Amino acid sequence: MKIIIFYLFSLLLTIEGRAAIILLDPGHGGEDVGATNKMKDGSLLREKDLVLELAKEIKHQLSFYQHQVYLTRNRDEFIKLDERALMADKLNADIYISIHLNSSPKKSSRGHEIYYANSQSNKAISHLESLENMQFGEHDKEIDMVIADIILQKTAPYSKRLAAFVDAELNLKENKKRGPLKGLLNRGIKSALFYVLLLSKRPAILLEVAFLSNKNDQKKILQKSFQKEYAQKVASGIHKYLLSEEESLIASRQK
Repeated sequence: MKIIIFYLFSLLLTIEGRAAIILLDPGHGGEDVGATNKMKDGSLLREKDLVLELAKEIKHQLSFYQHQVYLTRNRDEFIKLDERALMADKLNADIYISIHLNSSPKKSSRGHEIYYANSQSNKAISHLESLENMQFGEHDKEIDMVIADIILQKTAPYSKRLAAFVDAELNLKENKKRGPLKGLLNRGIKSALFYVLLLSKRPAILLEVAFLSNKNDQKKILQKSFQKEYAQKVASGIHKYLLSEEESLIASRQK
């Protein structure tokens, strides 16, 4: 009964709004494994595998809202950052969501966080930025900041709002009291100059779902119930954002 009610409510929201084009980007792939961590049995957990599972689940949850959802990769393959961003252009995507898992030498580091592109420097996240941008050489990183600022002036406010909607859904009081998301620390919304977000040239966020290097976070990441609940909240936040920006999105499509 609950499933039927949820579906009818989702359908009503879609009728009131409009179907959007969403590009989900599971990070890494192929020879780029991303963060890793060994299990007790000796098996190796790889970020590239886990974020692909999460991306597919988020796509499934977004399907209830009748949006057009695409993945930059559906299997284990290497795709350059600029090629991922180019896909967003080819699809004329309304929003771009990059999905990652965090890692730190400090095993106590835990929780989830959301990033949006901003040119302002932030020493606290410089290491993370270097990891996610490592495919670029020094010459590639010398993006004309005048052009970058023009792009960010247009997209950053929307990206920040998108991050806020998703963050709000992930941090509902009910999540903290019970369910798979209970105990997942909220590290907040942060800004950074991730080139894959900048090059996407549209409202875009990067999700750091949890820390693969943290014992408790790792347990959560491996639970199907956590993956489903996390994906549901992300999908709900994305849809609510799209409803709030319906008029501006329609106008951008007509240009």
